[in-house]
Amino acid sequence: MELESERYNSAQVGLTISVSLQQQGYQHSQVHYPVTSQWQGYLNYLCLSVSLPWLSTSLHGSVQGWKLDREAASFWNLVEGSIVTVGEYRVCLLPHTSYDRSELRVPREWIEIPDWIADYYLAVQIDLGAELAILWGYTSHHTLQHQGYYDDLDRMYCLDADDLIQDFSILQLTEQLSRQQSTRGRVNPLEYLTHSQADRYLADWSSPELICPRLEIREADFPRWLSLISNDRWRNQLLDRRLGLAESSVVPE
Repeated sequence: MELESERYNSAQVGLTISVSLQQQGYQHSQVHYPVTSQWQGYLNYLCLSVSLPWLSTSLHGSVQGWKLDREAASFWNLVEGSIVTVGEYRVCLLPHTSYDRSELRVPREWIEIPDWIADYYLAVQIDLGAELAILWGYTSHHTLQHQGYYDDLDRMYCLDADDLIQDFSILQLTEQLSRQQSTRGRVNPLEYLTHSQADRYLADWSSPELICPRLEIREADFPRWLSLISNDRWRNQLLDRRLGLAESSVVPE
């Protein structure tokens, strides 16, 4: 993939989304996702694919992202965002298509599931008309928890743009400082689920009537949602059921 980049306002980064990559993303989204999740899978595919090369050349340490197959699909079917490991710390890439850059919005899952949290969260605007992915701001998990606010309607943690770091030229310095100071806030342990509970939630939340399960389940059930999708096996079973591949499967006792 040919990679081109340019600076925006001497701080932000624009990465070209090639036509061939768009075609690959479209094909991938048709295979690995139910119809209701194909758009989300497509945007995340583009975001991760164009960001990885830039992160690899711009930051210290080895950079590793998800494989663009079932590993990624099991997450993107349910929630937007990708995790990239850079050396000893983690970056969460969050794509959006809106031209509104007034705030960073992070799904609750990336903040409250202990094994999912990242050190840094990057806002990435996907501008398909201009064929660009624009990296325009980032912040830490700790800052989101202590300076942001929680939107219970969308189940998002939000931080105003004025509180984001929007100069990506200092990202390497931030990376070095992260080894000396905490980037992550404290999170509570997840609620324990029995196998029978998990099987019941798998049946309920795989229903095709739920276009976006994370927004349509009851608020009181959201802690159980976090516990269920944090488990790799259960999360993959949920994807299979939503794809119609494992409707009769059960979680063994």
